[in-house]
Amino acid sequence: PDIKKNIQKITDSILLLLSTKLFEDVYSVQGKFTLKNEITARVNPFLVSGKVKEVYFTEFIIQWYYYGNSYFISIKNKGIRWTLT
Repeated sequence: PDIKKNIQKITDSILLLLSTKLFEDVYSVQGKFTLKNEITARVNPFLVSGKVKEVYFTEFIIQWYYYGNSYFISIKNKGIRWTLT
């Protein structure tokens, strides 16, 4: 119930988190584990009953591109799943 009630806030929080990431932050396995922990920390404050126990990526696509004199990344995550305690 808390997730459905706050899904827009949760989605916004996760998208803001993803927009701060550089390619170097997420390309490695350790980087993905760090991101999972950060997502958990972002979602849990919105939950009153239960907490996120584990985050799972079902699809993770990183696109990077060069524009001007800078490199940018776009993280497309069509699937973030979690289990609640």
